[in-house]
Amino acid sequence: MQYRKDKYGKDISILGYGCMRFSKKGNNIDLEKAEKEVMNAINKGVNYFDTAYIYPGSEEALGEILDRNNVRNKVYIATKLPQYLIKSKAALDKYFDEQLKRLKTDHIDYYLMHMLTDIAAWEKLQKLGIEEWILQKKEEGKIINLGFSFHGNSDMFIKILDAYNWDFCQIQYNYMDENSQAGRKGLMAAAEKNIPVIIMEPLRGGKLVDLLPEKAKKVIRDVSRVLNIPSYKVDSLCKFIPGFTKDKLKDFYTKNPSFKARIDSDTTLKNMYDIATRLEGFPRHTSSHAAGIIMSKVDLDEVVPLTTGDGMYLTSYSMEYLEDLGLLKMDFLGLKNLTIIDNIINDIKTYTGKTIEFSKIPLDDKETLKIFETANTSGIFQFESTGMRNFLVRLKPNSFEDIFAAIALFRPGAAINIDSYIRRKHNEEKVEYLDKSLESITKNTYGILVYQEQIMQVARVYANYTLGEP
Repeated sequence: MQYRKDKYGKDISILGYGCMRFSKKGNNIDLEKAEKEVMNAINKGVNYFDTAYIYPGSEEALGEILDRNNVRNKVYIATKLPQYLIKSKAALDKYFDEQLKRLKTDHIDYYLMHMLTDIAAWEKLQKLGIEEWILQKKEEGKIINLGFSFHGNSDMFIKILDAYNWDFCQIQYNYMDENSQAGRKGLMAAAEKNIPVIIMEPLRGGKLVDLLPEKAKKVIRDVSRVLNIPSYKVDSLCKFIPGFTKDKLKDFYTKNPSFKARIDSDTTLKNMYDIATRLEGFPRHTSSHAAGIIMSKVDLDEVVPLTTGDGMYLTSYSMEYLEDLGLLKMDFLGLKNLTIIDNIINDIKTYTGKTIEFSKIPLDDKETLKIFETANTSGIFQFESTGMRNFLVRLKPNSFEDIFAAIALFRPGAAINIDSYIRRKHNEEKVEYLDKSLESITKNTYGILVYQEQIMQVARVYANYTLGEP
């Protein structure tokens, strides 16, 4: 492992370990796996371990691992004050003392103001007495180095940089962020002030998105197209790459002599290969989630970096990380069918004078149910596919409950119960319950668990959960 000096001459490993993404077992951190990973890093010479208050279980796990292995004196702990939650000077001690307890330590080596992205946030902390508080903690030996983590633009970064005598800072910096975030301009400004910089996220994360990682063939074709390499050369090279593989381009170059020889024999292909290996693994593009809306009790830019797209703000983290930050993601689906229904109701009133109240449309109308029984459902949302219509012909739904049960059953996983559900509905198979206590829960679905709500009810009956418990 290589090391670099911090502001006061301590040797810090050039690779640090981020503890915010510990492997999980269910909803909790897999402590056994995390311990192996941390100890392996320590044994390889890593001594900078980064965590943060708002990542559930992260500080506690790191503290437990260091304590049980008696290696606290071998590492430097970096963690972060959730400055966006601070409303009073008393809160500074509250959060800090809690972090010391979580980490099972009497001091923090590198303490950061978390996501300090606006000078106004620092000025707010100054009014609460943050500078006097920091000085006190340093004199007590409880904070060794004071810095801030940053997600914002370079101009704001420089303002924050000039606002205090920082010991270090932590920024997002990679090939895609040289001209965004703090960027190269911010990096140089920190260097001029002799403020050490910790780099986080050397590979940029995604939005609330579907990340589409580059496959070997795809990145070869994309780079070749930009470099105007003839397609016949590209095709001949791609023939060496299997259709389904997790190997990277460097793996093919090492393992496949023919692939290596083809690359080495052509300077244009060698140049393409050098570029492609740098791009491989990056998202090819991002896209907005179709219906995901993020809810937060504080301004979103205080918790996650934001970008824009589709005329709205988008989170720059993908959805699997947002709950860990204390955010709520909900899907709000908009259907044009509802707009069509509303327009029809308005047209009926305009041309006939008859008022139809949507909420009072009967759910047991025989003529309507007959449409589903005969599978005459072209143009009806979720019922127009060939597979669904074949299912309806066999099911012969004669109640509204049959209709929404059909939607729930016609999904991966649940579909294995379709045949049994149909037989039980038509009295061709005996209805059996896993336990008598479940009869009230699954009676309407012929003893078959169809809905998520039924699973929740089972957990309540068997495990004595409340419906509000996770």
